[in-house]
Amino acid sequence: CKVACETVTKDNMVMLAGEITTQAKVDYEKVVRGVVADIGFDSYEEDLSSVDSKGLSHKSCEVLVRINKQSPDIAGGVHVGK
Repeated sequence: CKVACETVTKDNMVMLAGEITTQAKVDYEKVVRGVVADIGFDSYEEDLSSVDSKGLSHKSCEVLVRINKQSPDIAGGVHVGK
């Protein structure tokens, strides 16, 4: 498994972007929502000044996934001699 992945969050949105090479079938949205819930982000209100809003909710957040396999060119340069 090869991983180079970043996570960005903003205004009830989570984005995963990067390169992951694996044979596993991963439901990235399910993983994101589970982690967001586990760390306690469970409320989002459009009014960001609301004291009831944590700014992110696992139930309603937008999840953007931009994951590709590692480029063969990068793999060739990174794994020289392995």
